Amino acid sequence: MSEYQECMTRAMQNFPKGITREERGLLFCANAKVCSGKQPNVEAAKKYCLENPAAPKISSGRRRGSGTLNAEAIGNCMYPDIQRGVSIKELIALLSSCSNKLGVGGAGVKIKKPETKKHFIKVCAMNAIVEQGLKGTFAESVKLQKQCELQWKEKEATPDGISQ
Repeated sequence: MSEYQECMTRAMQNFPKGITREERGLLFCANAKVCSGKQPNVEAAKKYCLENPAAPKISSGRRRGSGTLNAEAIGNCMYPDIQRGVSIKELIALLSSCSNKLGVGGAGVKIKKPETKKHFIKVCAMNAIVEQGLKGTFAESVKLQKQCELQWKEKEATPDGISQ
């Protein structure tokens, strides 16, 4: 552990019990100044901290884990590509890409990526095995994969990619 970390750890362990959040913040600031060598003692550091409060943190416009999207930022990210004209699938991919670039899609917000043929067939076959109570033999899975592939083709044939 660094000298600064050791100093701060000792100082924080000696904070009095039952102090307010503001008092704790002042003590933290003062001890940080003393431990870093910017102030000679705690009293001078307290005076400095009171006269020079920390600048407020600027929010990025989205709280982490809040489940909200910054629609303006996503719109600005997608706008150049939308101008050239895109299909529904391309739009979904763009939305996913922009949201990932902007750090959206964390806790509570899920943006579906375009489904792949391989994944669709796998899920379709597994669901059919469960629904039909099959044993999942190789012959059954081959037959189900062929049926699921036909369902994929039907799904792809619809204009919006969503089967009726």
